[in-house]
Amino acid sequence: MGRGESFNAYFVQRIPADVKSSGAGTVLQIPVGDRLVPVKVTEHTTAIRVSLRTGDPNETKVRQAAVAAHLERVWRSLREKPRSLTLKEAVALAGEVYKTFAGALEDRGASSGRERCCQ
Repeated sequence: MGRGESFNAYFVQRIPADVKSSGAGTVLQIPVGDRLVPVKVTEHTTAIRVSLRTGDPNETKVRQAAVAAHLERVWRSLREKPRSLTLKEAVALAGEVYKTFAGALEDRGASSGRERCCQ
């Protein structure tokens, strides 16, 4: 959807009624291209509106799909009640965190453990 004098497209999606109250007071980080765009949700916010920062029709379709998928995950997480992780889930999650952390340290190329932790 285009707007005014700008050639950039933007994304608009109504906030579902069942999650509106639980989402109020949060700041959503919406992925648009290679950036995260903060969008504050208040009790008066009726829709999420964000510029897709592109005028290219093909890129617009890709970015709209990515934003829509992200918001669907947000709405789903607001609908679901928090739950405890099983031991297996906790260990798997800890393993992913470790791999990400260790990979980032290796990418820095530090030679000792102390240098890796303290940089």
